[in-house]
Order: sequence, then structure tokens, then C-alpha cells
Amino acid sequence: GDETVVLDRPNISRDGTKILFNSNVFGQSEVYMVVATKPRPPVDVTASWGTGGAQIQWAVPPYDQEIAGYHVYRSDESGRGLHVITDGPVTGTSYLDSDAPSGTALFYAVRSVEHSQLESELSAEVGVASDEPSLAAAPLRLFYEAEDVLSAALDASPPDALWRNIDGLASNVQFLWQRRDDVTGAASLTVTIPRADDYYVFARVKGAKDAMTGATYSDDVVLSVAGLTVSTPASDQWQWVRSSDSASLEAGTQELDIGSAVQGSCLDAFYLSTDPDFVPEGRVVALPPVALTLSGELSAGYPSLSWTASSNSRFYYYNLYASDSPDFEIGRATLVASPDTASYLDWQAPAGQHYQVTQVTRDGLESPPSAVVDPAAGG
Repeated sequence: GDETVVLDRPNISRDGTKILFNSNVFGQSEVYMVVATKPRPPVDVTASWGTGGAQIQWAVPPYDQEIAGYHVYRSDESGRGLHVITDGPVTGTSYLDSDAPSGTALFYAVRSVEHSQLESELSAEVGVASDEPSLAAAPLRLFYEAEDVLSAALDASPPDALWRNIDGLASNVQFLWQRRDDVTGAASLTVTIPRADDYYVFARVKGAKDAMTGATYSDDVVLSVAGLTVSTPASDQWQWVRSSDSASLEAGTQELDIGSAVQGSCLDAFYLSTDPDFVPEGRVVALPPVALTLSGELSAGYPSLSWTASSNSRFYYYNLYASDSPDFEIGRATLVASPDTASYLDWQAPAGQHYQVTQVTRDGLESPPSAVVDPAAGG
């Protein structure tokens, strides 16, 4: 028609994690909110042993105006097995783990929690023990997000070659990629190495695809971290690759160089590990959520779905999947919606759709899918 809709400038939340905007993509101007990024994790995390147990301390991250508190995680090994030990968010910047067992190495990390319940990734881990030999003998597996090599400032200018990009399958939504073939990408990340040792790099990498050709930009993914080369044939699927050599790193705070000269090389995250046989999985553990019971019917001709509400204390949202076939696999291609309530009216669905639903926890764990339901059959 002749009516003109003027869209307001998008509004960003105080910490830059959410964006509010207007859109008339469905014909009528509506207000939408999207999560642009997770909140920042706390920084400068330390751990010490005292008469009352393990004392964990941290500092607030940059952009902390939306943060309501923090969750503390503990494991008895570095790099995996971290589980939450706080019942609710800690409002201060310290926590005494009075249940910490003595005589063994313990590793801690901390996570920020917004008032909206949006949670950050984990902070860098720190180790502590009631006896120093236990900690000195423990293998170290230090985890880092690759995109942290670039400035987290909201008004930062993009670099020449190494850019942030977004992928829902990346560990923290974002990843780092070499976008040009005429400029070598180079950056550095400030890290704190707990002890001097020989470290291998375990990197989660893939090759970016050229939107015009559908093929990866290069035949190989080649990246360097701390002077160690990580190389593998290019694939558009994320995979963990270990460096063939190790590097001797001194204890203390230092700059790690990260770079690539091969266009399309993508780096999601990496570990520095003293354990050459480390398998990079299970960094966070939690009870897996259970499958839900789904039911559906047609309401005014549209599929109306409902399911048992989650009772999981770490519940985050549901994933609703649909296909025209009753025998289908859940995945990104069949995802319809991710509501946080236990019902959904699929008013845009074509006829003959079949549905499954899952629940997702704040630890990133997804339940097995429900049984398949056909609303047209009243099932």
C-alpha cells in the first residue's frame, strides 16, 4: 500500500548482549528482541586454600551492568568435568567452598548470570590443593575462546584479516576466521600459564565456505597458536586437531600469538594441554535433561502443540522440530521454534507436519526428543 513504516534505530542493552528493534518483515511492524552475544565471564579468578576450604575470588568483567551474580564450578581434573556447586547466583565476588575435599588437586571456574538469566561462558580455570605436590603433578588443559583475541569493546573497529563471525555450532556462538587471502591474519591473546611446562595445542577448526561456489576457500586449514602449527584438510564441519609438536611455556601472564595466512581458516576455541592424549570433550558435566511428552491438535486449522513443562532446575528453553515425514531427525534443518513456554501454535505450518520437542538446559545439554506427534490425527 501507500503506508510507509519508519523503523526506529535498534536499541542495544547496557552490556551489549541484547538488541531491541522494529521490523515489518511479516507485514505489520512489530517489536523484536534478539540475544546478540552472551555476557562476559568474570576475570582475574584466583583460588587459595585455607582452614575453611577453597576460597575462590574474581573481579567483575567489562560491561557488568546487567549481571546479577555468578555461579561457581568445580572439577577434580583440569579441562573437563566442571560442575556447578552453587545453588543460586553468588552476588559478591568471592565464594568459600567449604565442601572442597583435601589431598587432591581441584579446579574452579566462574560464570556470570544476568538478571535475564542469560549466562556467560566459563572463566579461565584456576587450580588449588591443600597440598602443593597434588597440584604440581596434575595435567593441565587450559581452555580459551579464539574470538577473545579481538577487542571486546562495543565500539572497536574490525581488524584487517582476522574477523569474528557467528555460528550456532561454535562453542560461544562466535569464532575467528581468516577472511582475506592478501593479508596475513595476526593477533595475540593475554593468558596466564599456571606453571612452566611443555604444552600441546588442541584447536577446534574448520574451513569457511565461499558463498559463491559453495566450496571451502582453501584445501587446508592452517593456523598457528603460540608458535605451533595446526593443520588439517579443510572441512566445513568443526573438528578438533592437535599440534604435532609442543611448546615450552613459562609460568605467568604472557601474550600468545595467533595467526593464519590461509584464507577461510576458522578457529573456534583451543586448549593448551600438557597431556598429549587429551580428548577435548566433557568440559562441563551436568545431569542430562529427560525427554518430554508432546501432544497436539489442530486449532482453527493450525497445529497447536503442548508438552509437559520441564522440572529441571537448569532449564533454559525448548526446541520444537517439524517435518512432513513422521520418520525424521531433529537438527537445525527441522527446527521450528525455541520457546520458553510449554506450548506453541505453528500458524505458518504447511499441511501434514509431524513434530518432536526437546528441552535444553543452561549447560547446553539437549534432551532426547519426544515421540513424534501428528496434530492432524489428534496425537
